[in-house]
Amino acid sequence: MQFKKGLGWKACYDEEKGIYTARISWRGDASYYEIDAEVFNRLDTPEIGGADPEEMIRKGRLLYEKSDSSIGPATETVFDDNFAELCSWAEIRRCDHKSSSEMTDLNVRLWGNEKNKEHWKQNQEKKGS
Repeated sequence: MQFKKGLGWKACYDEEKGIYTARISWRGDASYYEIDAEVFNRLDTPEIGGADPEEMIRKGRLLYEKSDSSIGPATETVFDDNFAELCSWAEIRRCDHKSSSEMTDLNVRLWGNEKNKEHWKQNQEKKGS
């Protein structure tokens, strides 16, 4: 596995699986994304220019998110049931409160990028057949 790391983010290329994933984290919150080779290759290099690494990572497909704020209990939202396998390099600390599939569906429809919306739609079609 190949890693790149910066302030508030870490990315991994898993040669065995042929996938690129990344984590954005801050004060107990963490979001895991599947990214593409172009984003991974630009991270932590002069080619990044003035681009924000976190913005680049957020263009990927969101796999898992954990919110651990001071206003309530830690809550996780699972966007891809295979997130732990996809991000096997990450030490993901699971929590007891999980967003319902209805809330996750709403989250994707309201705030998800196109990659997340397409993946969610495919999963819903599989569940319906």
